[in-house]
Amino acid sequence: MQAVFDTVRHAITLFEAIRNQQGKIVDFRIVFSNGVADRHLGIDTQGKTLRTVTPGYVDETNFEVMVHTVETGQRSDQILHFTYGDKPIYLKIQYLKLNDGVVLVHEDITERKQSEEEVLRLKDELAQRSQEKYRTLFETMTEGFCLIDLIYDATDTLVDFRYLEVNKAFEQQTGLTNPTGQLVSQVVPGMERRWYQPYDQVVRTGRPVRFEQYDQTTDRWYLVRGSRLGIEGSRQVAISFEDITQRKQAEEALRQSEERYRLLSEELEERVQARTLAVSQANDELSRSNENLQQFAYVASHDLQEPLRKIQSFGDMLKAQYGASLGAGVDYLERMQAAANRMAVLIKDLLSYSRLSSQRETSSLVSLGAIVEQVLATLELTIQQTSARVEVETLPVISGDALQLGQLFQNLLANALKFRRPEVIPHISIQHTVLGAGQVPGLVHLGPAAQSYHCIQVIDNGIGFDEKYAERIFQVFQRLHGRSEFAGTGIGLAICQKVVANHRGAIRATSQVGQGATFWIYLPT
Repeated sequence: MQAVFDTVRHAITLFEAIRNQQGKIVDFRIVFSNGVADRHLGIDTQGKTLRTVTPGYVDETNFEVMVHTVETGQRSDQILHFTYGDKPIYLKIQYLKLNDGVVLVHEDITERKQSEEEVLRLKDELAQRSQEKYRTLFETMTEGFCLIDLIYDATDTLVDFRYLEVNKAFEQQTGLTNPTGQLVSQVVPGMERRWYQPYDQVVRTGRPVRFEQYDQTTDRWYLVRGSRLGIEGSRQVAISFEDITQRKQAEEALRQSEERYRLLSEELEERVQARTLAVSQANDELSRSNENLQQFAYVASHDLQEPLRKIQSFGDMLKAQYGASLGAGVDYLERMQAAANRMAVLIKDLLSYSRLSSQRETSSLVSLGAIVEQVLATLELTIQQTSARVEVETLPVISGDALQLGQLFQNLLANALKFRRPEVIPHISIQHTVLGAGQVPGLVHLGPAAQSYHCIQVIDNGIGFDEKYAERIFQVFQRLHGRSEFAGTGIGLAICQKVVANHRGAIRATSQVGQGATFWIYLPT
């Protein structure tokens, strides 16, 4: 596409609006320009801003035209004159809105303007100079030029016009050969009547005209300028023609490209809306499913407690009243009671997990240091029995649910004491630091992004685990060890993960077998 635009005779530049915090356009950035645009200024404009390329341009009303085009979508045309360095430049510009920017199709008409100015300057001199010098200047003009005399009928209606004088450029552009002195109806029999009206207007009003016109006979586009010669009543009109076919073709190509882009944008918008609706419906369905599951788990667990209490109670009564006569049957009875006790613990943990809603039930400023102190007080007997050493750094105050955060540290510290190595005194360390969002490891799946996070590490020197189970251990009912080795239901770490998720954070674990484990907790600051 760049190669195509570089072959276009006119410069094409795409500007992207630069807005301040209030949304006001303060400058434009050049996103694309073809080779012609760069040659106009003698520099590579790609990526530069309007202020850096043409500083004075931004302070002129032309900048407001660009802003107006972006904000309203209205197309504008104008001739721009400015000085770049010590070089005066004239550009004929068409402004077209594209997204939050503007496309400028501009043609360097500096030579033509200078030529026109030179023609005007020489106007008085031409009367004094020889016809030969006048003819030389006339014939060397790059634009087609003709002088015509309009012919009216008795009702003062323009019916024809005669060519009084033409230059070579005019003959080349129109394909007419030596039309001087002939009527247009003779040399161009099929000329459309719409060509007549602008010249009639020039003669009647004395005001110059400038318009673009397509000529079917030549299949070309022309930029036409006409001015009346002489005083009021004169019927002679000087006309200049510029072939702008290439520019019009480029504009049409740009319009078609813009239309394709618009259709593509509409299609993408429809797809995004459909996808958004589908995701919203899926989220609603998932929420209902989770809510139903939580209600089911709560009700089922609650209803199971009563039969278990009866099993435990009747077991105690059987053992107390008939234990002596049961003989070896006492062992079965004790196994039944042990199984009932494990079931009771499992139901209790399941109830705790189901009560953790998808959001925090309450939110207030919570001191994590105070939470850890309470948990250590609860675990005081186990700490004394194992001679465990617990070190706690200063922990932050965060916004959260104190009850849920207590469950988090209760499970982590209880596990650190439970999964200890034989003959090794447990050593637990709780450390804290603050990380920027970009410092959090990529494998951690956080909730809605925050600018920074509290990183809390719970480190122990226990039995550790194989890191291939680092994600599995946070799933409900997942155990890495048998009940004969370590008691538990396999729900504790699942509760930890849900608590952290409810606080828009994340948790992960690292470990090596026999080298202890580290649990990393990330909570928004």
